[in-house]
Amino acid sequence: FIGTMNPEDSSTEKLSDVFLDRFDIIAMGYPETAAIEDEIVSLRRQKIEGARISAALQKHVVSFVRQLREDRNLDRKPGVRASIGIVDRSTALAVIRGKTEVTIDEITAVVPSVIAHRISLKPSIRYLEQPEEYVLKQFSTFVRDHNMDGGDP
Repeated sequence: FIGTMNPEDSSTEKLSDVFLDRFDIIAMGYPETAAIEDEIVSLRRQKIEGARISAALQKHVVSFVRQLREDRNLDRKPGVRASIGIVDRSTALAVIRGKTEVTIDEITAVVPSVIAHRISLKPSIRYLEQPEEYVLKQFSTFVRDHNMDGGDP
């Protein structure tokens, strides 16, 4: 069995030494490179029939999530599952909309719902904007800065 725990999400009760003795502890950080993270996303994402996301758009998604990890306004940052979630939800939304290819419109539509609950804004920002608004603003800036027209990142 594998158990996971984020130290910052620990409860008020510490786990007993007897219980902890039954587990090995491995500390894992984020993937070292965008290429590794992109490969993880490709392997772990859902294969949703009816639509696909281009390799270029998937790389943009990974780049955006990695950029959020560098954001000084965030106390808690998104992990690889955020990239996977954006790819999965945008692909599903494309199918619902009757499209065979994911576009920037589908990604923009799902980014706030996928990312907002995975981040925590610093207090200096938290009282000025909601996480959904903050993420959408960051993504809009990212799209503009990277000329996301489906081309290479």
